[in-house]
Amino acid sequence: MNNAITGCILAGGKGERMGGVDKGLMLWQGKPLIETVITRFSAQVDTLLISANRNLERYGGYGVSVLSDHRPEYAGPLAGIEQALHAAPHSLVAIVPCDAPNLPLDLVVRLREALFSHQADIAIATTPDGDQPVFCLIKKSLHASLVTFLNQGGHKIQDWTAQCALVRVSFDDASECFVNLNTPLSLATCVDDYDPNSLPVADARRLIAQFLQPIRETVPVPLRDSLNRILAEDILAPQDVPGYDNSAMDGYAIRFSDIHSKTETALTVAGTALAGTPYPHELKPNEAIRIMTGAPIPIGADTVVMQEEVRCEDTQVWIAPTLRAGQNVRARGEDLKRGSAALTRGTIVGPAELGLMASLGLTETRVYRPLRVAFFSTGDELVEPGHTLNEGQIYNSNSYTLYGMLTALGVDCVDYGIVKDDPAALESAFRTAASQADVIISSGGVSVGEADFVKHLLNQLGEVLFWKIAMKPGRPLAYGKIGSSHFFGLPGNPVAVMVTFYEFVREALLTLSGASPCPSTPMVRLRCTTALKKPPGRVEFQRGVASADATGEWTVRSTGAQGSGILRSMCEANCFIVLPQDSAGTLAREWVDVHLFKGITGS
Repeated sequence: MNNAITGCILAGGKGERMGGVDKGLMLWQGKPLIETVITRFSAQVDTLLISANRNLERYGGYGVSVLSDHRPEYAGPLAGIEQALHAAPHSLVAIVPCDAPNLPLDLVVRLREALFSHQADIAIATTPDGDQPVFCLIKKSLHASLVTFLNQGGHKIQDWTAQCALVRVSFDDASECFVNLNTPLSLATCVDDYDPNSLPVADARRLIAQFLQPIRETVPVPLRDSLNRILAEDILAPQDVPGYDNSAMDGYAIRFSDIHSKTETALTVAGTALAGTPYPHELKPNEAIRIMTGAPIPIGADTVVMQEEVRCEDTQVWIAPTLRAGQNVRARGEDLKRGSAALTRGTIVGPAELGLMASLGLTETRVYRPLRVAFFSTGDELVEPGHTLNEGQIYNSNSYTLYGMLTALGVDCVDYGIVKDDPAALESAFRTAASQADVIISSGGVSVGEADFVKHLLNQLGEVLFWKIAMKPGRPLAYGKIGSSHFFGLPGNPVAVMVTFYEFVREALLTLSGASPCPSTPMVRLRCTTALKKPPGRVEFQRGVASADATGEWTVRSTGAQGSGILRSMCEANCFIVLPQDSAGTLAREWVDVHLFKGITGS
């Protein structure tokens, strides 16, 4: 027992530098960080635990016992260490964080050797950068002293270890193994072939998705006001739906046992059942009841025959022997059982969802508050519509395009208008927007021009994952964080603004708004009637028109000129023709991927 070691991975923490995202579940080289840490650490210990303060069920999915380290007062890594010392079945407990996927494979062996050789109670790793106290080996017997330290208001791990018999173990030969992935950029730069100035489209989407933590604030709204909002709770059926067995057809309710198996059966029509007016008696043998769609099935009946399938003579109906027991009967609870989820949290409420909630008798529901999005255009050449243009000036169309796209998503948008190409003005706009909004969107100012100050400011105010995407139009596209606010720096060209919004920003905003699963861009494969050209090396989103020809076959064609400033072409188009990065174009009548606008733009 004295030689056995319990290992604990600290997966708690607020993830403040990651924008509140749980680091252990973020992707690193294609899989969650915690998976890599488990693989490298589990081979060094006899029993493995995970200590976390959220997402306990997801961590439990890795087949490891999970401890909750939640405390009324946030205590950092000591909260997880306290839980590990309490729960560990062995006398020694090894600790590592969840954000160090390259931790040394001989970490525990070296710590244990130093602990016993120096007769210490705690052994911690140290590198040229200083002590690494969350890479340590601790005697379980220190649990009581740690509880006392925490109860006295202590929370710094260095203050606690200073009170104990401590030995430092040098890992100068493996200092790179202790690098923590503490920021979005540090995580992104670990991606194979990461290039912030030429990121593939798929990698950009994946990186953005890792940092999207949905909002949590909810509000109750009257039922009709929930249209196009996102449900913040499961909608449970208060009763069975339907609430009684009823007819799915106009026809005759019968007892299946009365029907002959080989010849027609004559039954006497004893009455009528209407929706809202049920037949008041029990059905007798050899009787039929005229029944309308939605009417309750009479007592004793179990099958409904469509009126088109019977032969009527006076007060009798003749029924063929081809009948199936129970046909055309909608059973009680067939759609929804009482207490079952009619709609799930994260559902975007459309007309059908609105009607379903009304059918359950609801008058209000709880939805997520609207996402707050601040947006502005940058450039000294921009002028608002309604003013006279001087030489070299253009009207600010991007703010209007962004307003339309944002409004279609139901977000709470704030238009900051035009911000001049002045560092002080831009810094003021970013700081104000970051204090007021969940998301900041700028257009212009992220390319390589002399007056493009945006990216320089962002490096000072926050952190940026990437600046450019291997795509056309829309190559200059930035994504990062300013404090807790997400930032999207879109190009200045009008068409590029719309392409990058639909291909990157739209889905991110829906995810942040609480939509789950997030509705992705509708995509189909169609034959392209026109030949298209492009150079290999980037994905191209060409404007297209999808339509049915005289034979009913759906095809797609280009709108023609594809310049990034030709906004009229977006009015003509109803889709993007997506040409892959390695493609050199396509011949006429070849199949292409098509992203449909319908379902994206709200049109």
